[in-house]
This record gives sequence, structure tokens and C-alpha cells, in this order.
Amino acid sequence: MIERAHAAVQQVKPAVRRAWHGHVRRRAVDDTTRSATRTCVVVAPHPDDETFGCGATIARKTAAGTTVDVIVVTDGRASHRSDRIAPDELADIRTRELHTATRALGMPDGHVHQLGVRDGELIPSRRQVRDELADRLLDLAPDDVLVTSGLDWHDDHRVTSEIVREIFPALRLGTELVEFPIWWWADGPWPMRPPGASVPVRALRLVGDPLRALGGPRPRAVATDGFLDCKRAAISAYASQTTNLTGEPGWAVLDDAWIEQFCGPVELFLPVT
Repeated sequence: MIERAHAAVQQVKPAVRRAWHGHVRRRAVDDTTRSATRTCVVVAPHPDDETFGCGATIARKTAAGTTVDVIVVTDGRASHRSDRIAPDELADIRTRELHTATRALGMPDGHVHQLGVRDGELIPSRRQVRDELADRLLDLAPDDVLVTSGLDWHDDHRVTSEIVREIFPALRLGTELVEFPIWWWADGPWPMRPPGASVPVRALRLVGDPLRALGGPRPRAVATDGFLDCKRAAISAYASQTTNLTGEPGWAVLDDAWIEQFCGPVELFLPVT
């Protein structure tokens, strides 16, 4: 009985997620025109977060002649475990993919910065990352800072958001801070860590969590029209994430259905007040 109830909850989840996606988009305020001419720094925990979260927005800005800088915190070496590719080699691969992807979005290499923290070691490197990010943001002085959302279940995404929120008030730049969701958007507003509670509680939260997630400031939406081809080209550059690079059965791949969630009519940003 419990197994059947759990299966029923899982079957309904995609429909609830689609409905929630639609409502979030309808609730969003269009920020396309204003965003295009505002300089920004995108802070990404891993190579590829900048592309999935705001690739079309970056391409729209660069096409308008607006300066965009991307700061990637970790080297991405821990995304896969492989018997054929060592972690150092995977980190090199992901660096090359990052530069190919950002070029597809119209960015020169000189505006792509890597802090070089070993993937998986962000939490013990937190103070170092905070100090280096503060220095770089003060130096770049953008109109906007874009960072992964603290609503994402992934630890690195949440910690990166927390670090930027910590240093942001001290910058006193007159800069706006917004967050772009990745896992919160892809998997829905249901906590994934720690694992969920009993089946009845999960059933109650199936609708309750999406409703609660609609609180707070209205999201901002930047249209992707005219720039989806650039974004798709940038996504394709991340072959280590979107294809089975080694042919090993355990090599995780972001499938087409997952990717398409980030190729919709708008990219969404959550204002941080």
C-alpha cells in the first residue's frame, strides 16, 4: 500500500511541476529591455551553471555591447567519477568547455574568471572564496550581480548564494542582486536533501511546497527570443555534461527533457531584497 501511494505521488509530480512552472512565468515581471543594457557579473558554482541559468540573458547583453563577466568558483572535477578520465583531466575538459560556451554567448575570454577551487571543497574554502569574490566584485563594479539560487538543493549552489549575500551589503556599489534557479527550477520546489518524510507528508507537500514557493517578490523574466540558438550552442559545448563522454554506464548525462526546461521563452531571476 505504501509503495503504491509513493508511486502515485511520483506520477503526479511532473504535472504539478509543469503547472507550477507556468504560474511562476505568468507571475514574473518582464525585465528584458532594462536588463539588456545593465552590466553584470554572473557568479557560478560550476562551469555550465552560467549557461543553463542565464545563457540567453548573457547573449542578449553582449549583443547590445553590454559588459558581462562570469566568475566560476569551482573547477567541476567532481561532476563524474570515471576509470578513464582522472579528476585533473576532467577539470581541464570543463575549463575548455567553459570558454567554448561563453564564446558562443558572445563573451571574450578575458571576461571569464575561474577561482579554481577544487570541486567538492567549496565549504572548507568558504573564507577564501568570500574574500576573493569581494575583491573581484569591487573591482568590476557591475550594475547587477547574478548568482545561483539559495533555493537550489545542491550544496554548492546554496553556499555560493550565501557567500554572495554575505559580502553584498559591504560592497555598497548600488548594485542589484538577483538569483537564477537551476535545480529548484528543474526538479521543482520540493526539498531533496535530506530525503522526504512519510508518504502522507510527501503527498501534502506535493502541492503545499509549490504554493509556498510562490511567495516573496515577483520574479523577473528576460525573454530568450533571438538568443536561444546561442544558448543551445553554449549548452552543446558542455559535452561532459550532456553526453556520455567515456561510454561508461555510470556516467551521468543531463538528458534532453532536463535541458529543455532551460530553453523556454524566458529566463527567470529572483530579486534578493
